Amino acid sequence: MYNGPRRKSIRPLIPRLRSIALARRTAQAAAQTRVDIIRAARALFADRGFSATTTAEVAAQAGVTIGALFHHFKGKVDLFGAVFDELDAEMDAHARERARTVGGLKGFLEGFRAFLEFAQDKEYHRIVLVESPVVLNARFLQSRDMLRGMRTITDGVEVLISSGEIPLQPARPLAILLLGAMNESAFALARGESGVTIDGCVHAMERLLRGGRVNGV
Repeated sequence: MYNGPRRKSIRPLIPRLRSIALARRTAQAAAQTRVDIIRAARALFADRGFSATTTAEVAAQAGVTIGALFHHFKGKVDLFGAVFDELDAEMDAHARERARTVGGLKGFLEGFRAFLEFAQDKEYHRIVLVESPVVLNARFLQSRDMLRGMRTITDGVEVLISSGEIPLQPARPLAILLLGAMNESAFALARGESGVTIDGCVHAMERLLRGGRVNGV
């Protein structure tokens, strides 16, 4: 009697399926381990500083072995760079979102204000503003400025020029100038320089972008 086509057994595939599932779980576990290490390092670097924090302490706080830490990072400087990257990406996303909610020149200035406010956070302040210029080399820091800060500012400047909210001019030179001004404003606030406030920096930025005039003055 013909009972139709015979179904193929999936038994030969079971070992392969198990292997794929195991590899997936292993990759997820490795990714989580990296996240745990960065989270622990971020807290310790912000609290104690780079020099006073050891990789053994980071591993212990993350709940991993020192071998696992060095599997993911070449050393303490490499780990610090990963923490820096995470904070820098968070700041960039935060500033972009604040700017997007308002739009236009006011939105650009709101993004600048968001950056300055974020820069006062303990972790960002100590790790990015205070320690990164000493721990990380200039080439690394410049590459990160180009990756996020320059791209974000250039995007904003191009929109402002195309909308006519600021005078027609080449976007790149202005973006470079603004990036330097923004970074130095954050450093000045971090140093607690007399007479430097977030409101004052935002107002000065507005005057700069409007060609020295704010509300007709």
